[in-house]
Amino acid sequence: MAYQRVQIDSESETTTEQLFRAPELLDLFSDFPISEKMDIFSLGCILYHCLFFKSAFDSDLKLDQMNARYTLPT
Repeated sequence: MAYQRVQIDSESETTTEQLFRAPELLDLFSDFPISEKMDIFSLGCILYHCLFFKSAFDSDLKLDQMNARYTLPT
């Protein structure tokens, strides 16, 4: 299991941007199931970025991204 965590972490570091990464990939020790739902979360982050020209989450607040806390601009 530890080898899988390292492998998934290194693959996600090279293939995804942290601001578009799903919470399951940010906290691999919580053992959330990794499925196609991560793609939908990332798509939502990309659409948010396209609509509002900024990221849904601050780059330094990883906890907000893990808890999926965001605000819609007015």
